[in-house]
Amino acid sequence: MQGRKSASLGVAIIVVGIVLLLHSMDFWDFHWSIILIILGGVFLFGAFFSSERGMVFPGSLLFLLGLFFYLRYNNILYDPMHYQWPIFPIIVGAAFLLTYIFNPEDWGLLIPAGILLLVGLLFLADNYRVIRIDAGDLIRDWWPLVFIIIGLKLIVEAGRRKNSITSNDTPEVKKE
Repeated sequence: MQGRKSASLGVAIIVVGIVLLLHSMDFWDFHWSIILIILGGVFLFGAFFSSERGMVFPGSLLFLLGLFFYLRYNNILYDPMHYQWPIFPIIVGAAFLLTYIFNPEDWGLLIPAGILLLVGLLFLADNYRVIRIDAGDLIRDWWPLVFIIIGLKLIVEAGRRKNSITSNDTPEVKKE
């Protein structure tokens, strides 16, 4: 395990050295977001080649944030930030989704991933006039869904408890 960590650190140092060398030779314009991309890549590299799945979330978050800011720096994403702010919940939702992909047993990660991706995509579509959303109307009309979701959750949990109790109540046949 220690050897893998040293190898990951070695790869990161080599990549940083290459990036700085290219910048000093005017082959590549360096921006601070490259550091986020490299750090995220090292975390993801470590998660991919080891059993340490806890590095997936910070790795994907750093990588995607760095990529976003690098694209803005190079004017590929050139719109004002007040149009592009929904990218941030999309990035966090994507980090949850990638964490789930690396650890499919933890399906609870899909809940924040789905909520953040949906909210981010809806607001991004609203900012670019693909759809029109009035947040006040949305909250006023749809807030009762909170009660419905809580009620469904309670029913499902009660059903699970009942099934686990009945499966433990089966009488054992004693052999003499």
